[in-house]
Amino acid sequence: HCQASQHSPDMSPGIFSVVVPSYRMGRYIGAALDSIGRQTHTGWEVIVVEDCGPEDGTERTVREFANAHPDHRVEFIRHVENTGVSGARNTALAAAGGDLLAFLDPDDVWTPGYLEQMERLLAEADICASGATRIDEHGQSLGSYIYGPTPERIAGFPQSLAKSNFFNPSFTVIRREVYAKIGGYDEAPEIQHAEDWDYWLRALAAGFRFKFTSDEWCLYREHPGAATLNHLRMS
Repeated sequence: HCQASQHSPDMSPGIFSVVVPSYRMGRYIGAALDSIGRQTHTGWEVIVVEDCGPEDGTERTVREFANAHPDHRVEFIRHVENTGVSGARNTALAAAGGDLLAFLDPDDVWTPGYLEQMERLLAEADICASGATRIDEHGQSLGSYIYGPTPERIAGFPQSLAKSNFFNPSFTVIRREVYAKIGGYDEAPEIQHAEDWDYWLRALAAGFRFKFTSDEWCLYREHPGAATLNHLRMS
């Protein structure tokens, strides 16, 4: 457990705790962190959990980011055993100090107004998700993320969520009350790759309010190492 800054993890109103699980993502995590640093909403902290992957520069990148943003809490935690993405997110959630929780996978990127826009949506809901633009491993645009919250899926909610998981953690934010009531992600190995769908369904069953926009405020990276390309495991 390596803390990159000494800011207090006490509950902070109006602060987004950004949850970043990482495994073999040293190549991309710098761009993800930089997109947090460029947010127009300046109330944020970051918790990166390295899930016992090989040394790939992730810790160094996080520490450099922390040094560049001394007024923000930036914490780096390294698991001594690999737990999967659910376990990494749960460790970060347990360490989070904000009353708003945002998820950003280390290979994805936010547009500068992402948190500001999502906070606006949270005024009417407990869980909010936006659309996304697909980018390749070099950051070049590949067009819209077709599995996002399209107008048709938004109109068909909640039945549309039973048919498919149409929003990704990287473009979803939640109120802390959601985590307080339903807990963290399921860490069972069998559910990894679909753990976020399970989480949204649990939140829906618990009565939490959802709000979506098809506006593309996130950049979703497609690359050979992306978990979502493993369609067999996801099925």
